[in-house]
Amino acid sequence: MPVVLSRSLKLGVVMAGVLSAFMINSSAYADAYADQGMKLFNQKSYAKAAAYFEESIKNVPWESQPYYYAALSYHYQRDFKKATEKYALLVEKFPGTEACNNAVAALNQISPNYFAKKSGGGTGSTGKTAAGAAGASAAASTAEDKGTVEGQPQARISFRKNQGDNVIDVRINGRSTRAIFDPNTENTTFSRQQLQALAIQVPKGSSEFKGEIDLGGVVRKNAPISVDDSGAPAKIGHSFLEAFTYKVDEVSKFIDIKRKAGAAVRGSELSFARDGKDIVVSVEVNGRSASMIYDTQGSEGIEMNSKHAKAMGLRVDEAEERKTDPNEGPQRGDPNWVPPEDRPSGPKHMSVRMKFGPIEKTGVNCAIAETSTAKYPKFSASAVNDGSWVIDIDYKANKLRFTKK
Repeated sequence: MPVVLSRSLKLGVVMAGVLSAFMINSSAYADAYADQGMKLFNQKSYAKAAAYFEESIKNVPWESQPYYYAALSYHYQRDFKKATEKYALLVEKFPGTEACNNAVAALNQISPNYFAKKSGGGTGSTGKTAAGAAGASAAASTAEDKGTVEGQPQARISFRKNQGDNVIDVRINGRSTRAIFDPNTENTTFSRQQLQALAIQVPKGSSEFKGEIDLGGVVRKNAPISVDDSGAPAKIGHSFLEAFTYKVDEVSKFIDIKRKAGAAVRGSELSFARDGKDIVVSVEVNGRSASMIYDTQGSEGIEMNSKHAKAMGLRVDEAEERKTDPNEGPQRGDPNWVPPEDRPSGPKHMSVRMKFGPIEKTGVNCAIAETSTAKYPKFSASAVNDGSWVIDIDYKANKLRFTKK
């Protein structure tokens, strides 16, 4: 026969058992209110501590600890109504985390019918059933939730070049930093050191967490962010950008990014292979198939060397030869200045017809440069896409999906 505990006795059991596991990651906070709240909490001044944790929630709503310790502070005061509210917010906002799991356990002690009422199951459900439902809900949320897109519908952000990478300003969980804009990378990644420097806490041993990313006012909340321990530069990758369309202007050094409209009708698909981080696809140039690197943000056109060109049947000797612009590079008086007549020729150029998946375009500029040592020719998205197509990258299936706007 089950033993029914009084609420007071139940509190004692919880404090001795479940809540002993709740004291996690309390050594460092990114927020002064939480710091002061922890001091008061450790002094058992729970009413005062709760007030500080409530202010911390307003200040850093993406952190789970202030919700967690606010709930504990109310719990210790036997204010079960407020404790239930805060535990419930933890379950809703931070599914799959240790704090969520502990909040579920606490709710099953102080409000055993909470999950049954939420799911419409009536008051007869047991605490065990409610915990199972909550756990399943949290797991489903973790598996399916890719974040919500908020803020401005579109933005124009500037970038600077650093060794060929496009570096942008970004805000992660409200903290400003810099990252490489790299749609060819599957994951959005920040180094653990960078996150620590920004006072963003990541559970020890975790390789991924959910956070808020803001690019010029275009915001994605609860977005998946990978944690890198190698110290590599941060990258804004496909896992963030899949919710947007974007266009990179290499001349003016800005990126137009725009929230995707509702679900679009899918057009066709094109399989691709990976060569390192490069996406290699089969295209047609003047009717002949060739493997090329699909560059989502490169300058307009195709880049290759004469070996690539000859393999595709292109007549290199018919390409237009262009001299280097005398206004470019070091000018007279600079130790590195070279007279224009002695400067090497730039890449040769020719126009070609190109077919990329369902997209076909004539007059695509093809630059043939002997300095190119790449394994494959490379073409940019803007070489063939005039903005009338949305091209999604599915890294799991290794497919490009084309949707006509």
